[in-house]
Amino acid sequence: MPTPRVISYVGPACPRCDAALPLDSITAGEDICPRCQGFFTATVFHPPQRITRVLQIAHTGPESAGSCANHPRNAAVTNCGRCGLFICSLCELDLHGEKYCPACFDRMTQGGGMEQAQTEFRDWRTLSLAMGIFAVFVTLILLAFPPGAAAGIPLGALSLYYVIRTFRDPNWSRDQLPGLLISILLALACVGTGIVVFAEYIRK
Repeated sequence: MPTPRVISYVGPACPRCDAALPLDSITAGEDICPRCQGFFTATVFHPPQRITRVLQIAHTGPESAGSCANHPRNAAVTNCGRCGLFICSLCELDLHGEKYCPACFDRMTQGGGMEQAQTEFRDWRTLSLAMGIFAVFVTLILLAFPPGAAAGIPLGALSLYYVIRTFRDPNWSRDQLPGLLISILLALACVGTGIVVFAEYIRK
């Protein structure tokens, strides 16, 4: 039976080109890779420091006589926010105000139940193209009503926003470029038409 290969963690890397990233240069939120100039979203995790002083049952009073489920000799300081298990200071994992036991922390990380482990993938290219087509449709319908034709301006701007979000998405690929170019042309046409028609209406 082949032995599974274990890949050790060597530090943060760009999700697009796998270039190593200096840890001190990474900030939470959107960042850019210095090598490929690609955008990515980073989450900085600061693990809680281990508490060296662990209170034992023999040192606690009657009101704090609960024991840790994993370490019976240690006094429980809290309970897991997921399973309710009583845990001591050694087992306590504090993440964004929630307390977790090690078992639940592992399960949530592997199963995607943790908010930080969940990833939403939104098809920004499709949204931009759909919004561009919708903006053209609205603009053509409202051309007979000059003030209404200005509705193409915010709709076109929203389509351009979706285009920008597509370029900043680390999962975008170059095969999406034709659709993005179409979205840009439709959006600019709607914005330009809306501005011209509305300007002519104001002059009158």
